[in-house]
Amino acid sequence: ALSLQRDLYEGFSREDFQAALGSLRAKHAPGSRQFNVERQKLFLTVQSEVLPRHGFQGSPKGVFQMMDALNAFNYSEEFQQLGFALSQLLGFVEPPPGERPPDESSGQAAAAGGAREGEGA
Repeated sequence: ALSLQRDLYEGFSREDFQAALGSLRAKHAPGSRQFNVERQKLFLTVQSEVLPRHGFQGSPKGVFQMMDALNAFNYSEEFQQLGFALSQLLGFVEPPPGERPPDESSGQAAAAGGAREGEGA
């Protein structure tokens, strides 16, 4: 589960992904139906690459299956920390002022488990 989170975090951290997410925020009002639809499509560009490496389909169905399977790890503090860092990276929660999301090499990186399919991971 932690490896999956780290792989997703790495994909969502890429410059091209972050630039596309920023463009999406500029083009559509965050929270609008169009924004949410386009954001899910953007998330799937990373998820479709990462999920098959961890035994899930690279599709919306695979995302739901992943989220269901990851529920078993909610007890893990490290899993929760990684999920929170992912949520920060994707803009679901704001990092504290002056603080950036932890970097992957510190072991505090995230990637799934923080944001749900309806939210975006």
